[in-house]
Parts: sequence; C-alpha cells; structure tokens
Amino acid sequence: MDKVICANGYKTHSMKFKSVLVGMFSVLCLAYGQATASEEAAYWPPASETFTDNNISINHVGSAMRYRDNHPIYIASLYTQDSFPNTAVLLSNDGSKELQLIIMDDSLSHRRFQRLLRNDLIITLNDDEYTKLQPEINALLASLKGKYHVGTLVSLNYDSLRNATIIKIDEERKTTINGKNIFNAMLKAMAGDRPPSRDFKDALLGFKTPVINMTEEQEVLLTQYMSNKLDGSTLIERNQHELAINNSVELAY
Repeated sequence: MDKVICANGYKTHSMKFKSVLVGMFSVLCLAYGQATASEEAAYWPPASETFTDNNISINHVGSAMRYRDNHPIYIASLYTQDSFPNTAVLLSNDGSKELQLIIMDDSLSHRRFQRLLRNDLIITLNDDEYTKLQPEINALLASLKGKYHVGTLVSLNYDSLRNATIIKIDEERKTTINGKNIFNAMLKAMAGDRPPSRDFKDALLGFKTPVINMTEEQEVLLTQYMSNKLDGSTLIERNQHELAINNSVELAY
C-alpha cells in the first residue's frame, strides 16, 4: 500500500482559522487523488509548522478527529512551546500551550457542544477535582455560546506570560480564565487516562498518525462536501452532502 504524506503550510497564528480548514481540504484532495480504489489510505494531518503568539513560539504536536456514532464532530489539534515524553510531563509543564477544536458538524449546537465537553470533564475528574474547578468550568462553557458551523474554530490558549487561559471562537476572544487549571482539565479529558479513545489520544499527542480510508466514490463525495463548505453553500445543499456522506462514507483510524 502506498503511503501518501501531504504537508500544507499553516502561515501565521492570526490565519489559523482559514488555513486549518483549507489545509484539511487540501490534504484530502491531494492524498486521495494519489490512492487507488482498492488502496485508499493517506496520512493525516499535515506536517507541523510554527506559530507565534505574544512572541512565544508554539509547535503543532498532533491532531485527531472526534467521532460520535461514526460521525465526525470536531478535529482537535495540540500545540506546545516545549517537547514532552508523555501526558504527565505535558500537564506539569509551565510553557504555553494551545488546544484547537475545529467543528466538523453543521448540526452541532452550542448546547450539545457544551454538554459534550462537560461530560468529558465529569468522566475525567473525580468529584473533588470537579467541584474545585466548577467556577472555571462554568466560565469556559458560558463562553462557548453561539452558532457553530463546519470550520468554526474554538481555541483554548494557555499564555505562560500572563498565566491565563484565553478562550476564543474564530479568533475572537470570549473570556480569560486565570491559571492553567481549566486548560489542563480539558487536555486531560482528551489525552489523560480516560480519553475519547486510545487512538484519539495517541494521535493528539503525536504518537500515532490516523489513517482515513475511503473508496474513489467516497472521495468524490467528500471533496464536493468540503468544497461546498469552503464556498459557503446553502444549508440545504450542505445537508444533502452530509446525508450522502453519512450513508456511504466511513471515516476510521
């Protein structure tokens, strides 16, 4: 089986929202264009680049797709200032870090998204930890209100210079929470002892590269789907593409 590695440049920190979505689309187009119907595999995500925020350089570590009932919900990407051998060292490290969540579901409401993240935290934290962190959790979830669509970028940025976690949606600052506890709680929920899946955790930490399998027919559907997202098609057209993909495309590691 031919293994295709596609690298797409993420240019600057301020351009992440658009470049990440375009990068995903480019990866899919390039990778699947080189795979046959019987040998349809590609490495994803694109190679890492360096971002700069407040003169602090943070590097792409890994990315993973979150699924629910075999349907993609969001792409999670992790960026860190320092390298690390495991999650424990990452959580204890005081360097700047960023967690990006790129929404991949037009039907995802902010309430569903809030419930999903809250449930992740409930599963991850013990009762005492959750109670102690309750004010920060409430502040995080309250900042996530709004209308989501495919490509919406939700980011948690721990700024080591300010010792604060900054929550943004599409690069618009929503709130600032003192310290790194809420950032670490979310990171622990995704890459700790009880992640969404082992594959998700390993991919987010850069220890494993997810493989997306699809046939030539499925490739065409997904290419049309992503193209319409980028071109801003109507909701009806989007839903038609989404229904077709749900019926015929299985994205798996």
